[in-house]
Amino acid sequence: MSQIAETTPGIIVRRKFTVAGKSPFDMIEYDKRSSVIKEPDGSIVFELHDIEVPKSWTQLATDIIASKYFRKAGVPDTGNEVSAKQVVFRIAHTARTHG
Repeated sequence: MSQIAETTPGIIVRRKFTVAGKSPFDMIEYDKRSSVIKEPDGSIVFELHDIEVPKSWTQLATDIIASKYFRKAGVPDTGNEVSAKQVVFRIAHTARTHG
């Protein structure tokens, strides 16, 4: 057995994309947008306003996360998710908890 394995339990993961002491969410610039998805006849299929997404995202990316991945019920205070931060936290937390 190597000396590292004997003195260090578990796997070591070195920090690569984040900064110690700073939330990863604070490293991204966000923007408030609306998502409106319509049928070809103009009728609205899905609509959500004032959602927070990374500023660099396209409108298509905004529409996809809002319509497919935002929780639509059961979120305290707002009733539904209103930010990509909430979605990312929920998915990462679930992966961490079940992993």
